[in-house]
Amino acid sequence: MGEEQIQCDICQRQFKKSQLKKCKNCGLVLCPSCRLSHNCHHNQTNESNNASYSNIRLKLKPFLIIFVVLLLCVGVAVIVAPNAENIPILNDIVDSFIPDPHIVKDKSASGVVRTITEFPAGDYTESITVIADSKIYSGAKLDKSREISSGNYWAMMTVDKEQDEFYDNLLSQFYIIRDKRNLDSNEFVELLTAYVQSIPYDSVAAVIPQYPVVTAIDEMGDCDEKSMLLAGLLSKAGYDVVLLDFPDDEHMTVGIRTNDDSAYVDGYAVIETTNDVSFVSETDLKTEANIIPIGDGKITYTAGGEVQQILEYLDILDSKWNSIENSVDSLYGKSEDTYSQYLQADNDINQVLLQINEIDKKITSIEQQKIELNKNYNLGMMPYYAYSTKWDSLDSQEASLLSERKILETKYDSLIVLKNNLWSDYQSDYDSYVNTLSSRNEWANIYNLLAEGKVCDREQLYQFIIENPL
Repeated sequence: MGEEQIQCDICQRQFKKSQLKKCKNCGLVLCPSCRLSHNCHHNQTNESNNASYSNIRLKLKPFLIIFVVLLLCVGVAVIVAPNAENIPILNDIVDSFIPDPHIVKDKSASGVVRTITEFPAGDYTESITVIADSKIYSGAKLDKSREISSGNYWAMMTVDKEQDEFYDNLLSQFYIIRDKRNLDSNEFVELLTAYVQSIPYDSVAAVIPQYPVVTAIDEMGDCDEKSMLLAGLLSKAGYDVVLLDFPDDEHMTVGIRTNDDSAYVDGYAVIETTNDVSFVSETDLKTEANIIPIGDGKITYTAGGEVQQILEYLDILDSKWNSIENSVDSLYGKSEDTYSQYLQADNDINQVLLQINEIDKKITSIEQQKIELNKNYNLGMMPYYAYSTKWDSLDSQEASLLSERKILETKYDSLIVLKNNLWSDYQSDYDSYVNTLSSRNEWANIYNLLAEGKVCDREQLYQFIIENPL
């Protein structure tokens, strides 16, 4: 059988099926000749559309080129320059592609979450109830934009508006404590600091920080998380505060505006949030800090000078303590050495007494032999010559023993004098040791009182050093 014949829709002639093609636009079956001359309405429309698309591409081409160049610049900078983050223009480009951290309410959550926290504040133990909307708390934990740090990353997390109600509720409880205890503006800073310092430090915290609302509810945080919480509270209370980022130490603190020499950088004193025995403005940090502004508060901390005097007092105490500690060690060693000599003298006396006792036994034996010798001679049991010879021998031995005993008695008398003197010296050395040790302990108690003082003890400790000058 031959190949099937099909008619061309244009010229109506018959052709083999393999020679015909269907137009994709209009659907007509065309022979080779008609295909060359075929120009349907669909083709005209497509050509018009293609021309329109070409015009659009031409208009967009410059913008596409600029966008690609910018992406290439960022890519090259990240690969080639290890410190590319320090190039402002590159930071601006990178930041434009990174979403700002922000809390989006989790609509699946309902109700509130709460935590009751107790913390020491001077002579008191305070208790507050941390309350947060579950939608805010859950949304803060779910926020993924905080996974990339850029720009005012920490500041945005600190002052996120969704946390305003959480801050207001928390501060309202602190205001009640402030009014009840009649705290001034400096003491109120110390109260808020004591609360945040009491939150346990999270030594295995994730690289991605939590929002302040999460830190407060979970009662756990590392340096940046606790610092954001304190900075947020102080800022909301009207204080001029910043976050201080110490990149060389991989550490973060709060900075509060001060009017004295306690400032660490640009008029801001450090508040350590991870150490519960640090006063406001007390720090061991030495490296440069990046300042991250938080809020627009105006209230300053004015007790930094008092803190510095307390710390200077501590330094003097430390020096005195080290000095007196050396004296204690020296006196203790001297008294121990004297007592050791005393014990040796006592042992020597006992040895001399044992030797004298042995000599006395020998002398007694000789005396007994003399009595027996006289008895035998008087009974005629031995001649005079033998008697006389034996007597002279015993008499010579006794004289020698008596002489040796005399020497030992003299040695004994000398040892008794030495022993008594050593005991007297030991008592004197020991008394000096005890007195010095007592003084050392007094200094140590004062030092510990100040060194272990917490942030809210500042006023009390300052009064102490004023009343007890060194």
